[in-house]
Amino acid sequence: MEKIFAPEKIFVTIALLFGLILVLITPPYQIPDEPQHFLRALSLVENYRLIEIKKDSTTGDYLSANLDIIHEKYVPIIKHLERKTSFKDFKQYSKINYDKKKLMFFSFPNTALYSPVCYIPQIIGLNIAKIFTSSIVAILIFGRLFSLFFFIAMGYFTIKTIPILKWGTLLVFLTPMNIILSSGFSADTVLFCLSAFYFAKILQFSFRTENLTTKEIITMALLAILIALTKQNFFFTFFIFLIPKNKFGARYITKIATILLPAIIFTVIWSLLIKSIYIPLNNADMAAQSLYILNHPMEYITVLFKPTYDSLIILYEAICIMGWLEMSIPQYYYFLYIVLFILNSLIISPNENYLITTINKKIILTALCIANYIIICTLLYLSWAAPGEFYPTMVLQGRYFSILLLPIMTTIYMIIPNIKTKFAKYFHIATVILILAMIIKVVNILYIRYY
Repeated sequence: MEKIFAPEKIFVTIALLFGLILVLITPPYQIPDEPQHFLRALSLVENYRLIEIKKDSTTGDYLSANLDIIHEKYVPIIKHLERKTSFKDFKQYSKINYDKKKLMFFSFPNTALYSPVCYIPQIIGLNIAKIFTSSIVAILIFGRLFSLFFFIAMGYFTIKTIPILKWGTLLVFLTPMNIILSSGFSADTVLFCLSAFYFAKILQFSFRTENLTTKEIITMALLAILIALTKQNFFFTFFIFLIPKNKFGARYITKIATILLPAIIFTVIWSLLIKSIYIPLNNADMAAQSLYILNHPMEYITVLFKPTYDSLIILYEAICIMGWLEMSIPQYYYFLYIVLFILNSLIISPNENYLITTINKKIILTALCIANYIIICTLLYLSWAAPGEFYPTMVLQGRYFSILLLPIMTTIYMIIPNIKTKFAKYFHIATVILILAMIIKVVNILYIRYY
């Protein structure tokens, strides 16, 4: 019975069922930044454009002019709750084909900076779609499907791999925000999945008695490179320091360098490659903003850690927000989620593994969580905000912090004494019920919103 109701199997069932529903009922472009991500993925598939074209004051590529017809239909719906569509519209616009003979320049300066790693699942889906159809909408749907399949596969292996907090990992993967992003074009899905699996492997290696093999070190190095090239988030790879030193055997420094140095090098190389096509947005000036932060350190620390309603919005967005931040599920789901998040961190079954760790590892984990939060915030403020402007609700969107939910849950698990009880299974059941209730509510809200 336990094998049938294993958390990884429950995850696959829920994610596949509701993911497919979300792929089909969510109109084109109604997932955060989906138009720009779709254009970047198409550029990679159609033109093999590793580095995009800088034209006048923007960056983009020449793609089928028929894309503009899809844009004119579905972009105006974004953030306008009063505007609807229909399945009849969907069927009609599905007849519009990708015509390579008629091209026009499309601007997507934000996603033009992303490496192809961000779009590996969608690129596979788009290439397969091209074999069967030239319909732009059908091609979009294929890309969405392969994003979902990637999310499901990575979620399964993450839950299967992680030695502790399996039900908590299920809870983290199936937030409304994560499953919505997974059913569309988004670089955040790839980043979240790779980061979660990387962190699960770290805990796996920390928990077992055997040392890391050469193959495992190479695997971690490859994962670190992929994470670093996904929105240049290389600092997450530093969680590798959680693995006890003795698990590396001889030449500890060499093996750590083997994992981390390639990721840093690839990040630097990609940054240099895209330097010439970078277009500042929202009056952003990275140099001036960096200087402002260095000259006003206390103000910036206050901005980062002030316990205000704005900070709560960021956490709420990471869990319960939908669409382009204009829809959300009721707040009571959020509070129930937080309760179960904490309970899944603290309460374990008598037969569950327990990770014994040192005070040093607890300090390192806590410090890395805080440091990653600061790095993410700082990169966003440098890229998206004018010098001296710090508005969390504008720049710090919750989905950017989803990758920290699992490390935060592990921090709670390690720092606060766990409670072993046979009643833990009831909290697991409650977790599944809450997830189902939230996702059903998501489907209901989206259907009413768009149709």
